Amino acid sequence: RIRRIMANKRNYITNNNNYQKDFWYPFRHVSSPDFDKLSIQLVFMTVFILPVKLILCVSLFLCLYVVTVICSIGVGIDIMTETPSIRRDIVTKSYKYLAVAVCFVLGLKAYIRGTRDKSVPCIVANHLSYVDIVVLCLIEPVSAVAKASVSSKPVIGVLSRAIQCIFVHHARDDFQHLTGDKTKYRSESCLNLISCRQVLNDKMTLAIFPEGTTTNGRAVVKFRKGAFVAGKPVQPVTFKFNNKGFNPSWETIPITTHIFHLLTQPIIPLDVTILPPYYPSSSEINDPQLYADNVQKIIAKQLNVPATQHTVEDKIKLHQLIIDKKISWKATEEDFVNLSHCN
Repeated sequence: RIRRIMANKRNYITNNNNYQKDFWYPFRHVSSPDFDKLSIQLVFMTVFILPVKLILCVSLFLCLYVVTVICSIGVGIDIMTETPSIRRDIVTKSYKYLAVAVCFVLGLKAYIRGTRDKSVPCIVANHLSYVDIVVLCLIEPVSAVAKASVSSKPVIGVLSRAIQCIFVHHARDDFQHLTGDKTKYRSESCLNLISCRQVLNDKMTLAIFPEGTTTNGRAVVKFRKGAFVAGKPVQPVTFKFNNKGFNPSWETIPITTHIFHLLTQPIIPLDVTILPPYYPSSSEINDPQLYADNVQKIIAKQLNVPATQHTVEDKIKLHQLIIDKKISWKATEEDFVNLSHCN
């Protein structure tokens, strides 16, 4: 029996197309095995650099918060609905300055290639981490689609409302009290908001991560159709981390652990490629999912990774295995293969 399991495991690993389809493939943590090994550099960064980076990052966001609140006096936090004014210019420029400062503090070195076409009101990109939106602001200040719970968070909630983020109920917990028509109504309302923003093009550029969750960068998972329902052109952008030890992608790694290692990296190289705008065909306009699938393939081709059919439900399944302690978030590919063949 042991020989049979080992033979199956070898065949399983040899054929990449098999495990790329497994639910865990785009969501397992892919740092090198010794990324958290105690070293002189890690001790030095933890003792001397991490506190400085943390204080500076918090201070920068608080400064932006103060600027945003001051600019909203007399008009409310929804200041981006104003006609172009000094207040709007101050806020949008402040967001770009914040992005530059945060990237400098984190040691995030973004290599940006390509040209942004500002006539296209929507950017779509693969999603690796919470720093993606900050990096996009290096190109131009953008608003995004975020979970509804973000709008009520201290500081971040005010900042996200000020730049006209669209808040959606897409997490499993958000729907626990909804049934039938209510859930459908909220989904349709979100699609309508996204479509209106693309059609009217009267506010900040909208950045959407159609995967609906973060991945490890080894694949581009199935795109949701929300960004493509309006049938308007989109501009694809790709992100790819190039760290040798710690992978800054945020998938199943605990948030506190991720922040710790993010702040203890001396340099974090990130390739950002702005692709040409994608103009949908008539068939894609009539079929938003076809439009989404084709853009997904273009982004995957640029990153040289597979375009898969994985969804956020697969990530939830992996998180549940980690919560149940059936596997560690540090598990290797071979650990997952063993789990698959021993169950």
